[in-house]
Amino acid sequence: MQAGVTGLVLADDPLDDIVRAIHDVHAFGGWVSPRLVSSLLPPPPPASLTLRERETLRLLAEGSENAEIAAAMFITVSAVKFHVSNLLRKFGCRDRTQLVSRLGRPVPLAS
Repeated sequence: MQAGVTGLVLADDPLDDIVRAIHDVHAFGGWVSPRLVSSLLPPPPPASLTLRERETLRLLAEGSENAEIAAAMFITVSAVKFHVSNLLRKFGCRDRTQLVSRLGRPVPLAS
């Protein structure tokens, strides 16, 4: 927006979306492809995150694998998988990559 962009469409967006983008930029001043909205506006961490989930999330964001997370937290790999599954569900993400990319900021350890 600082560069003056008023519309953002993807090359493979449906033609209907591109036409609507042109209309909405003209009529309302802006448009963002619906497929980009969730990645541009990461959700805040849910208040219901446990301390262990926050620590797991921080280590995931640093690029740690399950075994490394388990060692750092002194828990089993199964427990790490449990925490990761809970995080994916709470954030509505399909995989670890999507989860980390949607954060967009450091993960606080305390609420």
